[in-house]
Amino acid sequence: MSHMAALCASTWCLAELIAAFQSRQKKHLILAGLFAGFALTTRPFTALFLLTPAFLWSLIQERQRSLISLIGFIPIALIGAIYNWTLFGNVIAAGYIYDPTY
Repeated sequence: MSHMAALCASTWCLAELIAAFQSRQKKHLILAGLFAGFALTTRPFTALFLLTPAFLWSLIQERQRSLISLIGFIPIALIGAIYNWTLFGNVIAAGYIYDPTY
């Protein structure tokens, strides 16, 4: 679980959110959701703290359009949840519980 990967995905998510509201194209919202899913799968707490304010802002601006981002977010979040369930027996568990130094 890399900080750099989560920060990169979060930055691209924020860039796509800004592009979505400037260009009014749905593809940017879908990409924002996709990058948010990657960030959440990589580092959940980092993604929540960085991206929650941005998505709340987008929901306040235009609720209907902002929900389009779920099209990109849900598949990645489901893959992460299935991965965690398969390896750790819980959808929100991570490998930290198996690290003796943690």
